[in-house]
Amino acid sequence: MNARSARRLTLDLGNRSAKLRLFEGARLAGAWRRFAAGPWPVIEPPDELLGVRVPGRDVRDLPEGWPAVRWVGIDFPLPGEVLYDRPEEMGADRRLTAWAAGRFFGPCLVLDCGTAVTLTWADGEDRIAGLAIAPGLRTLAEGLAAAAPALARHLEPDAEPGPGLPRGSRDNLAVGLRVGYAGMLRALVADAAARLGLEPALCLTGSDAALAMAALDRGRLVPDLVHHALLLCAGVETCPGSSS
Repeated sequence: MNARSARRLTLDLGNRSAKLRLFEGARLAGAWRRFAAGPWPVIEPPDELLGVRVPGRDVRDLPEGWPAVRWVGIDFPLPGEVLYDRPEEMGADRRLTAWAAGRFFGPCLVLDCGTAVTLTWADGEDRIAGLAIAPGLRTLAEGLAAAAPALARHLEPDAEPGPGLPRGSRDNLAVGLRVGYAGMLRALVADAAARLGLEPALCLTGSDAALAMAALDRGRLVPDLVHHALLLCAGVETCPGSSS
């Protein structure tokens, strides 16, 4: 297989959805997201299918003609050295993403914002340290809805707070979720900087990375970092992300 021209499909199998990116060599050629048991995208079978998954997730219904998934941590080794007493506790997706951030950008904090928010230090020399795990925005909303059912019908995790006084429960919840989420992110980053004893560069990734960028007003935005990480494992280097 010619690495420069091969068609590779990368699969990030998360808690809520499967995200897929098609690369032709190092060029991004397509992007899709599949929820639950929804349809897979119609794609000409790629030359290779590379995947990473959260613990306990698997796929068994890939479209006919697609190659078998080569999973990081199963079909080829997990990269990096995890600075844990039990390194296997760190999920493959978190480990892979942080390792790639260190390779691409040098020493940095990786704030991954999805179902869970994870904050991970990559030292740029393949060592990785986990610093925090917290609930994501939608997880906060679902937890509140479960604990206070009377509020559930007013909850809209994607609602943006408007100006002026809130006009009802929906607006109150929008303020509480967004402002609380933003404050949590700022506090997590500040705590990590104190633990590390430095003011590190910041890399933002995951489904809610843009919200994190708005809350923190700094960092490098790389929503698809895990997909570039999968390519890096296959020996194909790309140029992901932007900075501000």
